[in-house]
Amino acid sequence: MKRRLIKNKCAQGTFDMSFGMMFSRLLIIFFIVIAFIAIKSFLSTKDCAQVGIFSDNLQKDIDKAWNSQKSNFEFKATLPSGLEYVCFADLLKPDKGSEIDKKIYTEMSIYEQSKANMFLYPREKACNMPYYTIKHINLNQTIESRNPYCIAVKDGSVNIKISKDFNEALVKIS
Repeated sequence: MKRRLIKNKCAQGTFDMSFGMMFSRLLIIFFIVIAFIAIKSFLSTKDCAQVGIFSDNLQKDIDKAWNSQKSNFEFKATLPSGLEYVCFADLLKPDKGSEIDKKIYTEMSIYEQSKANMFLYPREKACNMPYYTIKHINLNQTIESRNPYCIAVKDGSVNIKISKDFNEALVKIS
């Protein structure tokens, strides 16, 4: 009989935890959860910073081309992986181009009153910054064959050709 009591006490002892031990485990779990939330927040901030830096650097390179007599170079940038296209469009003109262009145009048409000419698609992945007004571009020539003129983002990077010939007033995007 004594043997049985000892056996039961040993089994009970493994599940018996002091208040301090339970509290410390709870704190460890709490700190791990907070750490994951903070890491996720920093990563989303990084993506949003990439979008902002992209638009600023694109405008700077377009300004550089606009201020020169002749330019022809490729603008390379990194964007968050969720973005699929960088599009240039005139939302006051009708859409033309492929089916994907028409789908993107339809989604962008809610920004018609914004006077924007550059859009990021899908807009949900653009950190609440889906449209921009880029100065000094020849939008009519850029969207001559397709409105919107969309450039694919591949593996998080985009290449945009910027050009301007002698005696041209604005920069062409292709």
